Amino acid sequence: MLGQILFRGGLSKEHFEYIQSDIGRSNYFCLRFFSAVAAVFSSTIFLLSCFIENFEHGFFAYLITAVVCTIIMIVSFVVQPKKSRIGVLLFFIYAFLAIMSFLGISTGTFIYPNEKATVFVALILILPPLFADRPIRIISYILLSLISFILLALKYKATYYFLLDLVNVIIFSFVSIIISTYMVSIKLKSAYYQKYFKDAAEKDSLTSLYNRNAFERTLKNFSEQFEKYFCIYIDANGLHDLNNSHGHEAGDKMLKTVASFIKETFGKENTYRIGGDEFVVLGILDKTILQQELPEKISLLKSLIAKKDYSVAIGLDMGDAEENSENSQNQKWSINSVIQRAEKKMYFAKKAFYESSAHDRRSR
Repeated sequence: MLGQILFRGGLSKEHFEYIQSDIGRSNYFCLRFFSAVAAVFSSTIFLLSCFIENFEHGFFAYLITAVVCTIIMIVSFVVQPKKSRIGVLLFFIYAFLAIMSFLGISTGTFIYPNEKATVFVALILILPPLFADRPIRIISYILLSLISFILLALKYKATYYFLLDLVNVIIFSFVSIIISTYMVSIKLKSAYYQKYFKDAAEKDSLTSLYNRNAFERTLKNFSEQFEKYFCIYIDANGLHDLNNSHGHEAGDKMLKTVASFIKETFGKENTYRIGGDEFVVLGILDKTILQQELPEKISLLKSLIAKKDYSVAIGLDMGDAEENSENSQNQKWSINSVIQRAEKKMYFAKKAFYESSAHDRRSR
């Protein structure tokens, strides 16, 4: 239990991995904000050190802190949050924490050796809970900062101030460990439950694709963009007959197979199950996929599904919102019309399938 708390904030390994992208995104925006605040603050103190006598002793420490925080801030605005960059993000988070500790340690030891280390104590309490990570890493950061402070204080501070600070920094460092571990555990668990309930609301339980709720939300985002996009409307042929002849388990197997091939071909971020046997793929041309790739991918999808002795009816339509960008009403109408045209083409393909297969029921 203790190991689970220290390494994953009380979450299981699967649950911890489940929220990595969300935690990374949250840490990314926190780093942006706090590095910007630190850059402005340290730059201001550096400028004051150029003109005010009481600050001049920390000239180089303030300069180094201002430069490093500014670099981290710039990087955080340039680099976009992606799951593949979590390691890079963690590096800059701990670089930020390290430079802030450097500021607290330097002001509390060799810059002002005959004063209490209030800055270091304040930073060691405030900084660790700002980001969500494995508690063991945060604890390691706190202990390394504590050890670094003690070693430098032993060298530069007078005995009276050293003993006074020693008691304070040890007490407050362990208080920080307790508070940080508790707060980070809450953050991690909160992130897990938020993602779990969001997925429950927007993911189809059978196929694990996005459901109609997510589809409707995506439409709102698409309607705000003046770009070329496409819609692929897919219907699984023969689901009703399969359910009647072999039971619903066979029908579910068919849907899961079709869904897995759609996801494999077009990616999980663009794929939705919006009805019983209906699937939709939405995307922006030249961003999610190239226009010339669509027919090839559709042919690949059909062949993959056919190998499992299943069949699908597919309708494809592409739209260009720039052609209808004179007002927002036309803009919204355009994306809906693309979907409607793709659906209509799918029904023609479905009708042709049943007619060619000599089915005696009307196409649905």
